[in-house]
Amino acid sequence: MYILRDGLVKFGNDPEKIAAWVRTIKDYDGASGKLTIDSDGNRIGGHVLKVIKDGVATPVVQN
Repeated sequence: MYILRDGLVKFGNDPEKIAAWVRTIKDYDGASGKLTIDSDGNRIGGHVLKVIKDGVATPVVQN
């Protein structure tokens, strides 16, 4: 959420500039720790997508 806020502050309502900037983020201090985004817009390392069903968190298998 704060990354989006920071992008809006820096670039206003310009989604192309915000998207390009997000892909350059390195070691951003986020709620889950340091965050780095790769050139495809994906978080690098340290994150596993999980779904909670019936109180149990299980990893989501991505193709």
